[in-house]
Amino acid sequence: MNQTDKNQANQFMKTRPVFGLLMSMSVPMIISMLIQSLYNIVDSIYVSRLGTQALTAVSLAFPLQNISTSVAIGMGVGITSAISIHLGAGSAEKANRSATIGVALAAVHCLIFVVFGLLATRPFLMLFTRDEQTLTWACQYTYIVVCVSFGCQLQLAMEKIFQAVGSMKVTMVLLAAGCIINIILDPILIFGLLGFPALGIIGAAVATVIGQIAAFLLYIVVYHRKRKT
Repeated sequence: MNQTDKNQANQFMKTRPVFGLLMSMSVPMIISMLIQSLYNIVDSIYVSRLGTQALTAVSLAFPLQNISTSVAIGMGVGITSAISIHLGAGSAEKANRSATIGVALAAVHCLIFVVFGLLATRPFLMLFTRDEQTLTWACQYTYIVVCVSFGCQLQLAMEKIFQAVGSMKVTMVLLAAGCIINIILDPILIFGLLGFPALGIIGAAVATVIGQIAAFLLYIVVYHRKRKT
């Protein structure tokens, strides 16, 4: 965060009417949460064309996928709170330190979820199905979306940093961009369009993580542009 962003955030919070401030901050956040949930929904819509077993496989993956997202959001709420408190107290240095520590902890979580995904995926999924094909597809999908969840973890950390300085619309737009990328890539990778191989349920998982990573990279681009202004 540069000094201009911090000053604008302070002025934004101090001068806006309370109701307008609540609406301008809450509505984009609600839409962002809705967009975040669309990843699994969109995957389910496309995968359903592969049959009921494939749709069941994606549905079984959702609890573990949701754990990854929930941890990222929980960490992000802490990042937002710490940055907001320090900015309100006029301590820009501590706000910067909170953002740095938050991103570092998100990176640690990325490594934890690699181990968690490898160890917990198959035992967890076996609790809900004994059908070998469904279990195989569920494992293929879950291993990718959980073990390669660093895009989700880091993207949500950056989202909360931007929200802490009042850039709600930026987070909404960038999350939507990641989701749109997922929507575009899903049919291409699942069914093998435009010369790509048909990856089936693996394609749905790959499209999801690419969309999340793309959203994170877009945050980095916007952050660097803001630093230059």
